[in-house]
Amino acid sequence: TSMNKGTIPYSNLIKAITKAKQLANAEGFPFKVLALNWVQGEADRAMTQNQYYLLLKQFFIDLNTDIKAITLQTDDVKFITYQTASWLNLWYPSGSTTQQSGDTVQFTLTGVQKAQLQVANELSNVYLCGAMYQFAYSDFFHPADRAVIGLQQGVAMKRILADNEDFPAFQVLSHQVIGNFINLKFDVPVKPMRFDLATDIWHNSANGVRPYFGFKVMKNSVNIISENPKIINGDTVVIKCSESPLGAEVRYADDGHYGGGNLCDSQNITINNKGIYYKVDNYALSF
Repeated sequence: TSMNKGTIPYSNLIKAITKAKQLANAEGFPFKVLALNWVQGEADRAMTQNQYYLLLKQFFIDLNTDIKAITLQTDDVKFITYQTASWLNLWYPSGSTTQQSGDTVQFTLTGVQKAQLQVANELSNVYLCGAMYQFAYSDFFHPADRAVIGLQQGVAMKRILADNEDFPAFQVLSHQVIGNFINLKFDVPVKPMRFDLATDIWHNSANGVRPYFGFKVMKNSVNIISENPKIINGDTVVIKCSESPLGAEVRYADDGHYGGGNLCDSQNITINNKGIYYKVDNYALSF
């Protein structure tokens, strides 16, 4: 709300783009805006899904419309963004505070995480190219090494802009219940999917191997998963339950960046950033 259309920061951005076009054109160069990175959501953790969804979607629409009016470009501005991790003991989707009992701390997805995915699914120029729960955190909101965010989005941006490839949100496409089994088919950026157990500085370093790799099948408030999930065909997670999962709620990585999950793709790109070699994979989004 402090950056949307009508605020000083928004106006400053529009002025900067206008001036940049003037300077480029004066030198004989064409000018357009290919993409903008958007890394925000933590400060709005009290919002419901619909509140954040409406604001974020309108923000992207306004920016795209106003920028295209300045540059006269025909192609849409692409927005490269992420899904924030669920937060420790802070907010439920309704916006009410969670409860803490003794030493047991509750985690939860908030409306912001769901809204980010909703906007990316509705707007073709918005790319949700990264979960955030797998990184080591310095506090409740920020990764200890913030380079991981830029590197993750940079890889996605190259694929989208330079290679002209799609970058699907790493989410469930469909599900199938067969007896006591449930199959979850994912849209995988780079197949095959795998359960990453390395727990190195770029793969779940704070979390380690999660129970059932981060999956839950909740029925009558009980997780009915009976053994570790398996991956078939490079894009499908098979979960065996102790009873029929019909009527149950399937969750993944819903317990924050001190929990999360281990499901990632096989992008396996190594980048040297200031002498540190980062291996960049994509983790499945929380749900």
